[in-house]
Amino acid sequence: VMGFASPAAVDKWLEANPMHCMGALHFLERSTTVISYGIQTNSTSTNRHGVYEDSSFKFQIPFQVAAEREIARYLVGDSNLRWTVALKEFAHPAIGRFSAVGPIGPTFLLAASMFGFVIQMSAFVAEKELRLRQAMTTMGLYDSVYWLTWLMWEGVLALVSSILLILFGMMFRFNFFLKNDFGVLFFMFFLFQSNMVGFAFMISSFISKSSSTTTVGFGVFIIGFSTQLVTTFGFPYSRIFSKGYQIAWSFFPPNLLAKGLSLLGDATTKKHNEGISWSNKSRCPAAASHCILAMDDVFKWLISTFFLWLLLAIYFDNVVADMNGVRKSILYFLYPSYWTGKENHRVEGGSLCSCTRSIPASSHKSPDDEDVIAEETLVKHQLAHNMIDPNVAVQICGLAKTFPHTMKIVSCCKCNCSVPYHAVKGLWIRLEKDELFCLLGHNGAGKTTTINCLTGVAPITAGDALMYGHSIRSASGKSRIQNFLGICPQFDILWNALSSHEHLYLFGSIKGIPPAAIIDVWEKIKSNFTESLKHKVSLPDQPSQEWEHIFQQISLDPKEATMLCFYKKKIVPNNTQVQDGKIYDVVINTDGASRGNPGRTTMGGMGRNREGEVHFLFAEKLGISTNNVAEINAIRRGILEAIKIGRRKIKIQSDSRIMMNLLSNSSNGYPPQ
Repeated sequence: VMGFASPAAVDKWLEANPMHCMGALHFLERSTTVISYGIQTNSTSTNRHGVYEDSSFKFQIPFQVAAEREIARYLVGDSNLRWTVALKEFAHPAIGRFSAVGPIGPTFLLAASMFGFVIQMSAFVAEKELRLRQAMTTMGLYDSVYWLTWLMWEGVLALVSSILLILFGMMFRFNFFLKNDFGVLFFMFFLFQSNMVGFAFMISSFISKSSSTTTVGFGVFIIGFSTQLVTTFGFPYSRIFSKGYQIAWSFFPPNLLAKGLSLLGDATTKKHNEGISWSNKSRCPAAASHCILAMDDVFKWLISTFFLWLLLAIYFDNVVADMNGVRKSILYFLYPSYWTGKENHRVEGGSLCSCTRSIPASSHKSPDDEDVIAEETLVKHQLAHNMIDPNVAVQICGLAKTFPHTMKIVSCCKCNCSVPYHAVKGLWIRLEKDELFCLLGHNGAGKTTTINCLTGVAPITAGDALMYGHSIRSASGKSRIQNFLGICPQFDILWNALSSHEHLYLFGSIKGIPPAAIIDVWEKIKSNFTESLKHKVSLPDQPSQEWEHIFQQISLDPKEATMLCFYKKKIVPNNTQVQDGKIYDVVINTDGASRGNPGRTTMGGMGRNREGEVHFLFAEKLGISTNNVAEINAIRRGILEAIKIGRRKIKIQSDSRIMMNLLSNSSNGYPPQ
């Protein structure tokens, strides 16, 4: 406590010492019975934990009570005089508090769920793009199991994500998470994320490239962000808008999230509000004016639209053409054959925009080869007399496959329809048991199409094929065939995240092989590995360090191994893998020649991907006279060019036997093609 002679002295001290004093009292003794006083307080507001201090209640009123108490005691002459003052706030409407979760929460929570949304779409489309799902279906995996496993996995992720989201909100002491019931919050987030799972399944049916999922996911987020802002301002969940707007608006999941968070935020904006409990979730909060949609209604919308998206996803998955151009009819679910699994004579295939006119029958040309004629006659005779040969495993009876018309939109009022393509025109053949049969023919002869028809990948246009008495035309027969069918597909069907043992376990489980039997098979296969394969399998078991490079030194003689140790650092930069076989990002063709004349020494090369697209070309003259050194420079230049474009798994092709022996583990010096 400090004393001053005059108010001017007080002002001078306060000006020289800002934010050091809460206030000052100015006393004036007018007479022996009258003492006046004045109060001077610091009116600078202070924000503590989001609450602004009121200087009137914090300083001014306590100063006033203390001054009047001491003046009364002084005038009465009783220092123990009791002085009790009661303070009661004047009645006024409750003051709402700003909630950051209200305007910011929908955007943040939508962005948080978009990560899983995009990742899920990317993984789902990648399985379709890489034909991984097709391979699992060929091995006998039911569509119901496929969808169920996806739903179970995504459901677990949504469950964990929802719980963690609520717990972190409670940890940061947001009233939004503390006052609202845990069950209401959990179902809000869990049902929304589950709804986005079904929404992602549906959108994935129209995406053919996994690289496009990021763009699509970002587009959905931008649209959701925009519609959430509109929903926050009351559109269309108000009595001034028609019911049709409200129904149409509720089909987009982010709009329901915005409405649910708005209701939860309104229930916690005021100090005395207790939030939304599970028992009153069907009632609107008191602060929500013009409320026509309660939390219970939001839950019902999220549940119903989830099943809607899931049914549409299954429907579009069947009617939209897959990677092989195969699809079902738009009204496939109305055909009894779809539900009974019996023979179906409908033509399937083509794009969703296939032309509706009928497909002309293919012209069957009689074969010229006598053996082919004899085989066709025998199969027709057995089919006509219903003869069953126990030694025949596969019997193909007039197999035909025609790809129908497809429509291409040229302009807004014009479209072109392609001519139907007859890939297989009546194939009659038998494959006996314990027989190795090879299909030979030029490009476009129908070899791949025939195998796709026999494995159930592509539907048959005409004819039939029997495998151990089961028809490939019927759904039930195809299901039985796929249970015992083994196929090595044309393209790789491997997940980058799975090891060879995990792939064996996955495909064995699809086939119904017990886990113990799978382990026995793996041990048997591993025991029969060559030295090269054992070396490759042992690589992941080594300590996890940053390898300078990986070289296969199996099958190199001592001279070549010594030469490899001498040249490898000059050829391959750090963190680069030189691969053989088909596991590579880019293939480099190099050549170098000197002819013993340094002035005529040249080297060159070309890099291309597995599809044959050229990534780079190079050529250079060298002042050296050794052919091997020219080859080394060509290979090194090719690897450096590949690294520039971000390729690390490289396959080298060269006409130099010595150099290829250095870079591969092939016994003849050339990598397998």
